[in-house]
Amino acid sequence: MAKGKIIKDENGWSAYPAVKDGIQLMLMGTAEGKELKNPTENIKFVEDMTPEEKATALKQKAGIVIPAGLENLGNTCYMNSVMQSLKRVNELKSAIQNFDLDASNRGMAGDPSVALTQSAKGLMNDLENKGESFSPFQFVQTMRTVFPMFDERDEKSGHHKQQDADECYSQFLSCF
Repeated sequence: MAKGKIIKDENGWSAYPAVKDGIQLMLMGTAEGKELKNPTENIKFVEDMTPEEKATALKQKAGIVIPAGLENLGNTCYMNSVMQSLKRVNELKSAIQNFDLDASNRGMAGDPSVALTQSAKGLMNDLENKGESFSPFQFVQTMRTVFPMFDERDEKSGHHKQQDADECYSQFLSCF
């Protein structure tokens, strides 16, 4: 480093014998003239992005998809693992995401299978677009309404009972 020195012409380097042809130097200072230009678009730093913005940016720029996780809501790990697995079945995910309760099937609106499928659609969208883990409150509430066996509670503590992932999987496939 040539600390505190201003090198204005080629002769100025003669005071530094280590500087020879072909050597790489890092210069710090201010450019003269109009060489520097302002960025053409606003720069948003990763630190300033929401988790969703980070996930979208990584997906667009690098093709990297950050999978979102599901938080456990008191013995819902069985359901979380089933939904994470079902999310990887592209045909099922596509069918759920394209499900629309339009005029042709409005008569089915009270059907529990329809309610669970509608709720699964929201969950699949969140799993696809959120960049960090989240709580699947609506889906769990719908699941426990449609399948009361998953709403059973321990008599001593009042906490939800442990459930079986295979049973959950079977029940979901009967609806979707």
